[in-house]
Amino acid sequence: MRRSPPTRRAAWRRRLGVAALLCAVAPPLAALVLVGGVELAARLGDAPDLSRPPSSTRVLAADGSLLREAVGADGARARAVSLDQVAPAVVDATVAIEDERFFSHGGVDWIAMVRAALSNLRAGRVVSGASTLTMQLAGLVEPRPRSLAGKLAEMVTARRIERAHDKHAILTHYLNRAPYGAGALGVEAASLRYFGTPAVNLSLAQAALLAALPQAPSQKNPLKAPDAARARQRRVLDRMVETGAIDAATREAALAEPLRFDADREAPRALHFTDLVLAQVAKDGSAPAEVTTTLDPVLQDKVEALAREHARRIAAQGARNAAVVVLDNERCTVRALLGSLDYWDDDGGSVNGALARRQPGSTLKPFTYALAFAKGLSPASVVADVETRYGEADGTLFSPKNYDKRFDGPVLMGEALGRSLNVPAIRAAQQVGVDDLLALLRTLGIDSLDKDAGHYGLGLTLGNGEVTPLELAGAYAALARGGRACRPQALADDHGDDGPRVIDEDVAHLVTHVLKDEHLRMRAFGQRTALLVGFPVAIKTGTSTSFRDSWAVGYTPEHTVVVWFGDVAGRPMDRLAGAAGAGPLLASVLRVLHPPSRPPRWREPPAGVVDVEVCAVSGRLPEPHCPHRRTVRVRSGDVPTEACPWHRRIAVDARNGLRAGPGCPPRHVVERTFAVLPPTYAKWQAEAGAAPPSGYSPLCPADGAVADQVTVTYPRTGEGFLVEPGYQRATQSLRLSAAVDPPSELLTWYVDGVALAAVAFPYEAHWPLERGAHRIEARAGGKRSAPVDIHVE
Repeated sequence: MRRSPPTRRAAWRRRLGVAALLCAVAPPLAALVLVGGVELAARLGDAPDLSRPPSSTRVLAADGSLLREAVGADGARARAVSLDQVAPAVVDATVAIEDERFFSHGGVDWIAMVRAALSNLRAGRVVSGASTLTMQLAGLVEPRPRSLAGKLAEMVTARRIERAHDKHAILTHYLNRAPYGAGALGVEAASLRYFGTPAVNLSLAQAALLAALPQAPSQKNPLKAPDAARARQRRVLDRMVETGAIDAATREAALAEPLRFDADREAPRALHFTDLVLAQVAKDGSAPAEVTTTLDPVLQDKVEALAREHARRIAAQGARNAAVVVLDNERCTVRALLGSLDYWDDDGGSVNGALARRQPGSTLKPFTYALAFAKGLSPASVVADVETRYGEADGTLFSPKNYDKRFDGPVLMGEALGRSLNVPAIRAAQQVGVDDLLALLRTLGIDSLDKDAGHYGLGLTLGNGEVTPLELAGAYAALARGGRACRPQALADDHGDDGPRVIDEDVAHLVTHVLKDEHLRMRAFGQRTALLVGFPVAIKTGTSTSFRDSWAVGYTPEHTVVVWFGDVAGRPMDRLAGAAGAGPLLASVLRVLHPPSRPPRWREPPAGVVDVEVCAVSGRLPEPHCPHRRTVRVRSGDVPTEACPWHRRIAVDARNGLRAGPGCPPRHVVERTFAVLPPTYAKWQAEAGAAPPSGYSPLCPADGAVADQVTVTYPRTGEGFLVEPGYQRATQSLRLSAAVDPPSELLTWYVDGVALAAVAFPYEAHWPLERGAHRIEARAGGKRSAPVDIHVE
């Protein structure tokens, strides 16, 4: 049955009524669902962690001055402050322009949400987001895409933040995280960046300008777009009047205030040092907002200036870069550190030379001798400076040479160290053992020597390994500290450790005493060397293979200084040794550290050391006929007790320099002093023209010989000889000489009853030394000599 038209009209009226009812009820219902959903979601989760605001790291010198501010992980400068460290005008301006009902809503301003929705509908596009300060904070802490889902999540996070924190804390967290442009996060960093003053000192005009920036930090950057920034500042001040924060007169006064930008852009200083510090403090995955170091900025500036000045003088010799380390010995802290001449130089400038591994040349020799002294040798011990061939673990042979390509025969260990002789250093290393030497160097903090002892061999003492200037400074500082280890520290709160004792105090003092000896320094480098600085200082130089590295190290009780010159790429320099390359800069830095008003304060020698006069050749107590004597400092237990066995007065025939027999006319006989040395030195002594006469003058009978008799003239009964390790056995032989009257065509030598050799005039032979007691005889023409008994050790 068809309904009548009136009935149909009534149905449509009912439907329209329902639709009208739904239109009236749906928006509030939807709003309730939205509010309830946000609140429910907020209660089901926790607020984000706000305990670690973004922060850059300010690296401060020992005096509190800024060396460098390193940006945080987000690439911006940031510095967290409390709200009472922010000018009240900043808070008022920020609330007025960003969220006028901040103190009354619960994180989401629903009134602003409705107003924003209507504005967006009328405009047909998004013209207002209605984000509160809490919602903006949520977006900064947990960034999300700009979408409806992202906005809802932001609202939920904002409610969680409001439930967990009060308004004071929320405002503090926002002001410490808001972006203000020009690489500044947070109001404190922005205040310093734009105005060069802390946020607590900001004026109303400055505060209004900063409050205008977070909405468009790049577009409103006052350093790049001052007009846009001023326009936005005016808008902020207008809103402050509208919200009652200020009156119109105050606004006009703020607008009239000139804004002078005094950007906090001080050039960073000591970049290699601050790189080192930042790497240390970031080991735990984070960096503090501020770290105070041990660097002396005044000294650092002087060191940098001196290094560049000296580099210009030696640049023609290929010295392309330099590194300098200055330590405070008492605290074992870094007072100055130069990593390169120019951090920004494309040719390796960014490489921190103070941490770069380089061959140290002779700078490790003092530790070889320290170990030798610790093992019972002393500065008065004799070491052979003669040509010697050594075999390494890999089967290779090498024959070390001194810098001047000469050999000096028997040398006291103290002199060998002070003159930096290579051959004695190798012999000393062999005596103490490379394993023990390597262990000592590692104990001293030279961790770069990370291979086994066989890798380095005896060349370790000559610097065939690699060390860093900072490690070397720590090792030498241990000598300056009387043998206490020193691991250099750069952070102000890390020093104060006395360090374990790694070298006996007596031994450290003996090494230092030698390195302070200016007489030995002049013998090594000449009287015009730059290493004569004008006051007592221990100094050692080093030059690596092919002149790739030039080193100089100096220390006083107060400071240790290491200087390196070279090329980070390892290119050789033009014969620039340590004394001429690094030495002059070392001297200049030492004079800065110790002006006439602050001379080094050297301590008294330890009770266990004494000065003793010895023969300069044998190191034993001098006899009246010893031509040269030297005062040497040794430990009291190492004072020699035996007289010099080497220097002898020998009667010679003045006509030919050979030994004079009793039959020589007195007018032709003179007595001369000769050093009768062990066989180790025979070749050297002969080449140096210093050997005693080996035979008797044919112009007169032999010493001690009578007619019709055979006499052994060398060696003599009771003499002792030494087989020295490290030398080929073929080179360690004993020269045998005899006199025969009347002369015989042949003479036969016997050792321990076994024929050695039959020789003609001048009746000399050589017997390879063998340990033990031996009897030597000579036979000729049916006659035999008296036996000569000797001992070989």
